[in-house]
Amino acid sequence: MDKKIIYLKHREIDKREVASLYFRPDKELYERIRRNDWIRFHAPGKIFYVPKEKKYLNLLQDLFEDICEINTWYLNPRNPVKGKALSVGREKFGHDPLFVRKAEKKSIVLVPVEKDGAGRILIRHPIDKVIYHKIRTSGSAEWDKENNCWSIEPTNKAILNIFYLLRKVATIKLSHMLTVNDARLIRCLFEQAYMDNYGFKPCPLNFIEKMLTEKLSINTIRNYHFMLLRYINYFRTSTIERINDLSQVEIEEYISVVSQNENNSDTVINLTINAIRYYYTKVIKKTLDMSYTKRPRRRKKLPDHFSSDELERIFTVIDNIKHKAALFLTYSSGLRVSETLGVKWVDIDRKRMLLFVRGAKGRKDRYTVLSEKAIPLLEQYWREYRTKEYIFAGQYGGQYSATSLRNTFNRAKEKAGVATPGSTHALRHSCATHMLEQGVDLRYIQTILGHASSTTTEIYTHVSDLSLSNIKSPGDNLNL
Repeated sequence: MDKKIIYLKHREIDKREVASLYFRPDKELYERIRRNDWIRFHAPGKIFYVPKEKKYLNLLQDLFEDICEINTWYLNPRNPVKGKALSVGREKFGHDPLFVRKAEKKSIVLVPVEKDGAGRILIRHPIDKVIYHKIRTSGSAEWDKENNCWSIEPTNKAILNIFYLLRKVATIKLSHMLTVNDARLIRCLFEQAYMDNYGFKPCPLNFIEKMLTEKLSINTIRNYHFMLLRYINYFRTSTIERINDLSQVEIEEYISVVSQNENNSDTVINLTINAIRYYYTKVIKKTLDMSYTKRPRRRKKLPDHFSSDELERIFTVIDNIKHKAALFLTYSSGLRVSETLGVKWVDIDRKRMLLFVRGAKGRKDRYTVLSEKAIPLLEQYWREYRTKEYIFAGQYGGQYSATSLRNTFNRAKEKAGVATPGSTHALRHSCATHMLEQGVDLRYIQTILGHASSTTTEIYTHVSDLSLSNIKSPGDNLNL
């Protein structure tokens, strides 16, 4: 099996530690490297390299995750891999409810594709004889000559079979384009890092089924699942039946332990309370009064935003038309990144210069503004990529990766010399702030952003410097 692999090796270039890339001649790898200017070329040594920093190594993993393996053995082979503990009350009670053992497992990515009018799921994995033999002899996979890998049917059963077949030797990951709605499969994917732990208790299946039935977002399901998993595994010697019968006092004691742990943020504490309340009241149908449970007071943090000058510098340094169009649309229409990647060609209304946003946060549709300068960008992008349904499609169809877009934005910020803190979501905040400074009514901004309450939108009145700039400081009256 001719599987692609990139080896990283420690080198010094201009008295700086770097990670050089070594791989067999391959057009696909070369083209992907060439499009990313943060991967540099050293002419004397005839090698590609990146700074030997965690940020860039993670970027390499994200960039090539779907087509090849990044092998770091030669980068620093003498340093052992350490385990990572996820603790609750470790200092007080001396144990971790969950523990992740960083095993030497290869990563397998399942990617959906359209082939001959039907869907298939590609099994992308690094060169490994054991994995290859297990898949070949499974009887459920077919060889895909076009993509040079094995593929399976796009069913929950087929994915589960692959999971149980390979979980001992590999970590199974889903491409962002692949969504699942089977509770058993979701539980397996979320808990594969803990399955081999002694005494580990899996999350009750009816908890995940209830969240799927109520159509909670996958992020909410993931967060609630993890918080409940920590909760039930905190009580090591108790069965799930005993945990279901815990008294209000015992539950409050656990929440107190979580709250007193300095490593837990306010968000983690609130998610813990919400997940436990959801489990007992909606799944177990137990009367639980948590109205008096002490919650941390949330910090009222002003949203990050960029100035118009900073945005111009960022957009100017982005050469890739796909990334430029996606990020500019995010800013100019005040979108969340997930909303940008979910936009389809049919959602563009050029006559009214509006953009239709479907199924946004809270499962709500809305219209937002469409910038005139976004039109030529989108036209140029279409001429080069000619995507069909989603405007910003991935390599195998479906939506483009949010991680790739965020990484591109961070690199553009660095290249443009913009030190202002803020991620891609700050583009949305910038849009609202700049609209307010232009004199747009707050009610219209609320509608454009899709906020359910005007209170949420009012935070931008504290960010905008329009009114503040008109106020004279009393210090101006002093003679110094």
